[in-house]
Amino acid sequence: MNKYLWRRLALCVSVLGFLQLGGCALTTPASDSSGPSAHTNSLAPDSAPRRTPAFTTFHGDFLLLQLVRLPERFRETPYGIIDRDSELEAIWPGFHSYDGGSVSMPSVDFADQLIVFVRNTQFYNRIHLGTVNIIEGKGEIVTMETRSALPLIDKASFAMMVLNRKDVSQLRFGDQWLALPQ
Repeated sequence: MNKYLWRRLALCVSVLGFLQLGGCALTTPASDSSGPSAHTNSLAPDSAPRRTPAFTTFHGDFLLLQLVRLPERFRETPYGIIDRDSELEAIWPGFHSYDGGSVSMPSVDFADQLIVFVRNTQFYNRIHLGTVNIIEGKGEIVTMETRSALPLIDKASFAMMVLNRKDVSQLRFGDQWLALPQ
């Protein structure tokens, strides 16, 4: 019997367990009281977080040379929003699926919807957006990210989600709150 069989079996079970859980939260506990904490039940003990399904999610790579196409206020951050047609049209040429193919640009009604995005800023790790937990209009995005620790060379992983504007007024990214335009 292979002496490493038990190690391989334990590793397989661990990986399968992680995949079954679906992912981890992008956020960390906030140090201020301007919004809900990571323990959302402590904010409103008698109301559970409401999960809002995304209309559409896109996951892929964004070319680093195209970062100048992002809205200026989000070029240095690992997150951001796109709330105008002109912003979406500007960034879309830099976005590609993970296999390198092009993806057709979605039709988004920016009067009622907006796009939230997350991306790598230090290491290349694939990012997938899950859902948004919302309590009293304040949302927390749930994501899953690999941990490869490969340096960013020519591309960053980039994920986008289309949300209803009426569902959420603020989003939490780490310890930062981002007020969304209405």
